[in-house]
Amino acid sequence: MGTVNSFNTVFSIIFPLTGGGPANETMVLSLELYNSAFRMFNIGMASAVATVLFVIVASIAAIQFRVSKNVVHYD
Repeated sequence: MGTVNSFNTVFSIIFPLTGGGPANETMVLSLELYNSAFRMFNIGMASAVATVLFVIVASIAAIQFRVSKNVVHYD
């Protein structure tokens, strides 16, 4: 869950501090999504970035679920 939550945390740290940084050095997918949708009003690009971000987060969550399901718990 921490890995999935880090995608949200990264945005909330980078956006107020650098806004993408000089020459887009700190640009991440969630910030690119925000810029495409609300600054450039390019909804098609924002939708594509959101879909890619969703696939990445869903894949990571599925892998973590599968790994944690195979862990033996001793009570």
